[in-house]
Amino acid sequence: MQYQAIMRQEDFAQLEQKLNSIEALLENLQQGAAETYLDNEAFMKKMGVSKRTVQTWRDNGIIPFSQIGHKIYYKAKDVDAMIDKYYINFKDNKYGVK
Repeated sequence: MQYQAIMRQEDFAQLEQKLNSIEALLENLQQGAAETYLDNEAFMKKMGVSKRTVQTWRDNGIIPFSQIGHKIYYKAKDVDAMIDKYYINFKDNKYGVK
């Protein structure tokens, strides 16, 4: 025995539109959840600097951060942006080091 489901074209178009909206929302959620954070210890280790240096960078607005209680967090993309901002290209090196 063979069954055939019948759906009006308008209903199918509405269903397809809703599914596309749900798919877009899920993609946005996945991108947001993929954001990586470093705590203060991981940030100091990555940068090879002391707690005092990191504190100075925060005080001077060099690196954005979040604080929850006594714990400090940095977005990995903000750390990468800071590194890129202070990158010195050898071709444009004003320090004369070759």
